[in-house]
Amino acid sequence: MEKKKKEDYLERQRILEEHKKEKEEEEKKKLKDKHRNEKAKDNHRRLVKEQNEKREEEKRNIILAKINENDKKVEMTKNKLEVQRMEKAEELLMKREDREETVNRIARMNEYNKEKLMERIEMNNERSKRVQLEKEALLETRHKLKKEAGLQKEKVMKEFEKMKKKGKFDVMFNR
Repeated sequence: MEKKKKEDYLERQRILEEHKKEKEEEEKKKLKDKHRNEKAKDNHRRLVKEQNEKREEEKRNIILAKINENDKKVEMTKNKLEVQRMEKAEELLMKREDREETVNRIARMNEYNKEKLMERIEMNNERSKRVQLEKEALLETRHKLKKEAGLQKEKVMKEFEKMKKKGKFDVMFNR
């Protein structure tokens, strides 16, 4: 009888040890799954961030290319106007004998230069406004993307917590 009790006791101890080992293995597996999921989320966040940064860089490059193109056009127009101004000045000098005509031409040339200068100023103002609007749009887009990313992250974390609380998380990974 004493031997039977001892055997039963040892058998219960062995079963308890097996249950304990199984539980430890299960905990290790859960922890490993959790680390794997966190690493996957980190990789996903990093990839999304890199994609967003790449898009922002592309947008910046497009805007800078447009600005450079506009600057080149302005410079070409400025040079062209300078050549025209010089040609007109030479022409006026050659026809110096007619003073009245020369005075009229100088007046017309001054008016022309004034108009062109006003056009250039207006063009520069428009370009500045356009650049400012594009910059504001870029900042607004960046702000929206950041806000959306934050909301998305918050949503994912809430869903993760819900699944974790309901135990669905373990079921998903034990399939």
